[in-house]
Amino acid sequence: METFLDRLKIEHDELHKKIKDLSAFISTDDYYKLSKANKILLSQQLNHMVNYREILIVRLELNSK
Repeated sequence: METFLDRLKIEHDELHKKIKDLSAFISTDDYYKLSKANKILLSQQLNHMVNYREILIVRLELNSK
């Protein structure tokens, strides 16, 4: 059975992969073909994802002690 910490770690790992994928996409030609509004929104989304991952890291550290 998964514990709270297991689920938190899974969430972190899945989010980390999504951050890597979106970061990679932002440097592609397909990204540059998007409208300005979509590029702004994707950049904001990436920023929020990174901030959320940082929160998950802190929560993992706090609850692993």
